[in-house]
This record gives sequence, C-alpha cells and structure tokens, in this order.
Amino acid sequence: MLDTISMSDTLFIIVVGTNILVVLLAVVILLRNTRLKLIQYLSAFLIALSLWTLSANLLGESLTLDENLVLTKAAFAAMVAASVLLVWFSRELIERPLRTTSKTISGLIGGVMIWFIFQNFVMDGVHMSATGFVIPHRTSGYLIFLMIILSMFLYALGVIFTYWRHHAVGLQKRQTGVILFGLLLGTVAGVTTNVVLPNLLGSTAPSRFSIIATIIWAATLIYAVGKHKFLDIRQAAVRSIAYIASLMTLVGLYYICAYLVSATLLKGTQEAQGIANSYNMWLALSLTLVFQPIKHFFDKLTDAIFFRNDYNSQEVLDKLGKIIVQKAPLASLTRESLALIMTYMKPAFTQLIIRDESDDMNYLRSSGQGGVPKDELIRVLSAQHQLPAQIIAISQMKQDDSWRQLMQAIHAEVLVGLTTANNARGYLILGEKRSGVVYRQKDIDLVSVIADELAVAIENSLRYEEIQSFNTTLQEKVEGATSELKASNRKLHELDKTKDEFISMASHQLRTPLTTVKGYISMLLEGDAGEVTPQQRKLLEEAFNSSQRMVYLIGDFLNVSRIQTGKFELEKSPCNLADILNEEIEQLQIAAKARQVSLQYDKPSQFPELVLDENKIRQVMMNFIDNAIYYSRAGGKAHVILSCSKNAIEFKVIDQGIGVPTAQRPHLFTKFFRADNAKKQRPDGTGIGLFMAKKAVIAHGGSIIFESKEGKGSTFGFRLPRARNI
Repeated sequence: MLDTISMSDTLFIIVVGTNILVVLLAVVILLRNTRLKLIQYLSAFLIALSLWTLSANLLGESLTLDENLVLTKAAFAAMVAASVLLVWFSRELIERPLRTTSKTISGLIGGVMIWFIFQNFVMDGVHMSATGFVIPHRTSGYLIFLMIILSMFLYALGVIFTYWRHHAVGLQKRQTGVILFGLLLGTVAGVTTNVVLPNLLGSTAPSRFSIIATIIWAATLIYAVGKHKFLDIRQAAVRSIAYIASLMTLVGLYYICAYLVSATLLKGTQEAQGIANSYNMWLALSLTLVFQPIKHFFDKLTDAIFFRNDYNSQEVLDKLGKIIVQKAPLASLTRESLALIMTYMKPAFTQLIIRDESDDMNYLRSSGQGGVPKDELIRVLSAQHQLPAQIIAISQMKQDDSWRQLMQAIHAEVLVGLTTANNARGYLILGEKRSGVVYRQKDIDLVSVIADELAVAIENSLRYEEIQSFNTTLQEKVEGATSELKASNRKLHELDKTKDEFISMASHQLRTPLTTVKGYISMLLEGDAGEVTPQQRKLLEEAFNSSQRMVYLIGDFLNVSRIQTGKFELEKSPCNLADILNEEIEQLQIAAKARQVSLQYDKPSQFPELVLDENKIRQVMMNFIDNAIYYSRAGGKAHVILSCSKNAIEFKVIDQGIGVPTAQRPHLFTKFFRADNAKKQRPDGTGIGLFMAKKAVIAHGGSIIFESKEGKGSTFGFRLPRARNI
C-alpha cells in the first residue's frame, strides 16, 4: 500500500497551520495598538484558543501517560484563561470595562483555577483506550470547573447580546451582531467537541476537532475586520484568510492525490513501498510549485470580496488638485469636489456648511440622499462655538461623547472642521457608506487631507472677488508705503553714517590722552618719580588696568567703525608673536593679581617670525586673556598656550571660569551680544571684543577656537595657517 498520510495526520497538519496563522493574526492585532485594552484582550484570547486546540491535538499514544496528562491539563487551563479574557473583552467591546478591583478578582480566580488544575483537582490521571485515544480520569472538581468556564462564556455572550439588542445602532449593531453570532457558534462547537461528545463516548478523540471552534471564532473576527473594519486591521486579516485557504487547499490536494494513487494504481503490487516513496517525493515537489498560483487565486478572490470598493488615495488627491486649480468660482469648486468624494468613497450623502464673516452658518451645498434638512442642520451646528479639534468618525467615539450625540442627530458618520490658518470656515459632513461598511483609517486620513485642501480653496474663492475689487487701492497703498520706507531707509543710512563718523572721531581723540595717562602711570609704578607705598601701588595698578582696558575698548570701537564704513584693513609687518604675547602677559599680570587669578604662560624658546597686523592680533590675544581673568573665580587659573606646527600656529587661553550657557553659544561672536552669566559677572562689558576678535582672525585667514562647559570653564583662541604668514 502507498505510505500516504492518515486522516489524523492531515487533521494535525491543518491544526498546526491554522494555529500558527491565528497566533500571527493575534500578534498583528496587538502591534496595531499595544496600548488599547480591547486589542490586548483579543490578542490574548486568540493565543489562548490556539494553545487549547494545539494541546488537544498533541494527545496520542506516541506520548507517555504523564505527558498526555500534562497536555490534557494544559488544554483545560487554556480554556480557563480564554474564558476570563473573553469576559474582559466583552466589557471593553461595549465600552463599559470592568473596574480594576473586579478585573483583579476575576484574574485571580482564573489563576487559582489553573493552579488547581495542575494540582490534580480536575483530573488525576489518564489511560489509553484500545483505539489509541487518551481517556482522562476526572475528579469531583471537573464538573465545578466546567460550570465556571461555561458561566463566564455565557456571561460574555449575554453582555454582548444586551448591548446589541438595546444599545447598538447602525454599524455598531452590525459589528456586534457579527461578533455575537461567531462567538455563539464557536461556543456551541467548542462545548460539543470538548464536553458533550467526549463525555458521551468516553474518549478525547472528538476534542481533536476543537479546531472547528477556533476557526469559527477566528474567521468571525476576520470577517468583522474585513467587512466592518473591526479594530482597523482589515488588510492583515484578509491576507490571513488567503493563507489559511491556500494551506488547507494544498493539504487537501496532497491527501486526495495520495489516496487515489494508493487505492487504484498501486493496489496489490509488490513494489508498492518503493514506488510510494518516489511518488510522495514527486507529489510534494509538485504541490510546492502550485502553492504560489493557489495563493494568488485566493488573494484575488479575497480582494474581490473585501476590497472591491477600494480606491487609490493619491488618484483622488490628484483629481482634487486639478479641480481646485481649474475651478476658481465657488459653486463649481464645491460641486465637483463633493462629486469626487461621492464617486470614490461612496457615502450616502455629503453636506458642506460654511461660516461667513458674521459667524453665521450658511448651507452651501449637498450631494446624495440623506442627512437632515438644511434649516435643522444649520440650527444644530450653529450651537457649536468651536470646530472639532480633528476629524471625527462616529465608529471611533464613545457612547457618551457630546460630538457623537450631535452627529447622530444630523445622521452623520464622519464630520470634519474646515479650518485654515486664520479662519474656522465650517464643516464637511459625510453620511454612512452606501456599501454598509464603516469608514476605515484610510478613508479618515483621506477626508482629513481633502478637508484641509478644500478649506484653503474655499477661502481663496471667497477672497478672490474681494482681492479683485481692492487691487487698485492695494497697489496705491503699496506704492505709498514703499515710498515712505525708502525715505525712512535713507534717513537711517544718514544717521548710521553720522554715528560711525562720531565714533571714529571720538575714538581717535580719546586714544592719545589715554595713552599719555597710561604712560605716566607706568612711570610712577616703575619708581621714576620716587618710591611708591604699597597702598599707592595698589591704586596706581587699578588706574593702569582701567586705562589699559579703555585703550583696547577704543581700539575695538575704531575697528567696528572701520568695518561699518568699509575701511577695515590689515597693516601687516614682520613680528614675533611670542614676544608680543609676553609683553601683554606682563601688563595683564597686574590685573590677574588684583583678581587673585593665577595667569600662566610658558614662552616658546623659539618661534618663527610671522607677517601679521600686530596691533589687531595683539588686541585679540589681550581680549581673550582679559576675559579669562575677569570671568574666573578668585583662586582660579588661566593658562595661556602658544604653539607652532608645520602648517599652523595656535593660540589658546584655558580658564576655570563661569563658562558659556549652551543655548547662548551660537550668538557669542555676534556684535554687542553678552551671555546672561557674563552680564552678572562683569556688568560693564560692551559685547564687541569677541565680535572684533573673530573679524580680525578671519581677516588673517584663520579660524576661532572655542570650547566651553557652563560652570567649569572655557577655551578661547585662534588658529592661523602658517604658510600664509611666513
């Protein structure tokens, strides 16, 4: 005889394949929204059903008695979990979830029941029948647990039935009706295959057909998804139907072909076993080749059933764009836009309400059959002082939502506010779909985009004539305003020029006497006029530091003035940067000691001669060192580094001061900007030192070095290309 698979093997393959697809469907459902309780319970319910069915079908004489006992208990425990999850699911479905206390108690009851199951409270052993089926040894607790499980299933069905009978309307009624029918039919199948027949026959053999109940429950939910958008996972659900159908067809073909060859061609032959093996291999390979055509067939079939009213969203938006561009008059725009919605989305009706400048509602246009009379519609909507924050669909709203009640009053299934950046223009209303299905997320997303574009287009149409009538006046106003701006601009340029000339003149006039004052103070400090007491030296040092800051400040103002007037030029000459820096350090040591800051500088023993603008680079280095001194805390350190490499020279001042706040660093080198903590530390700063430093360094072809950490310190400096300066 041909070694074909038996009926039980075929059933087992179908069970395993179907359960894999059911688990995958549960995972897809869960991934759609992991935070929604309804989805969590539904996914867990499907997984529990799969565990129940798989455990029941793994039972057999190939396992030990202990292993069969564990699987039997596992199947019973899975039904306990499924019954608890179904109760939770039913309450979430009707939007009246269990309180936390009730949910916790029911969960604990289920957990305790599962614990008792594995403690031999329900069954304490199994034995094998003569036909090779497992027969459990039920205890007194079996009937108690069975009644509890059935009670929870009946409670869940009663909850859904009450909601369907007395509260659900329209699409909600159809959705819950489908779920109720499937759960009821699946429960009957489950009780028959796992309770009635096993007890009548004294064997677990009928429980292998519990897959029927799982298929009914899963198929019911898939149908609700595909036909009525239950939980918005239609695409995944429909593809699951195609895979299940393809798998079952493939297994069926294999079994039929194997049986026919075994019963006819190879009957009674001596070489049956060898031929059977070759035939099985050939048949398996052949069916592998036809799997894709079978799957393609079921894909097309499910598309024809579930997606026959589908459309291309981009195609709709392209056509809407053409209407908006070509139909400037408001009447044509609204008429063709609503006709487009009717053609593709197929609502029973559409209505367009516009709010005018006086905040009154105006009935603009409608298409299709349905809705409420325009006077009633305007009365209901006029009572709303604000438009909804986003598009709303009645199928996604809770029972007690005020917008839901309003939409039911005007027979609307979808409502979206028409808003622009400046105005709340009105409402676009869609009735129930003519096909009877609910609006999917794809529909809602498309309506949202259409509403945005339509609101702008209506706004433009309403303003079109107004713009035309005021075009001449507007042109005159623009010309007048332009003339005034030009005159004001000329005055600003003149004032700015006068300001720059004044700063330049004042700086030149102040620099000479300040240099003189600084020189005489230096002479006094050096003892040229006699010995200086410590107190006098302290006062003279403060006066010298102040005059030095004034000299550099005047230099900064002169450079700013030159930049503004386009006269900022470099006066380059050969110089030794190490010597220049040493001179500045000697002068700034006085200020550093006064601020109790340790100023460190290791002069390079050899340094190349560079061609630079000595005054400007001197001013840059002084500015960086001066900032390090004044923005450091008492007892801090400021380290000055001058280095030379083959390609560049670097100057850096590293301090342990207040640092620069992260948010204010992008503005640090702009004119007159000072960070908030710098203003507190040194109120008399001007904010032009760093600005001028960056200008001078860039003019030399270099770049600024800057690093900072607020409260820890900063590094300021510059890098100059050596090749350009030798």
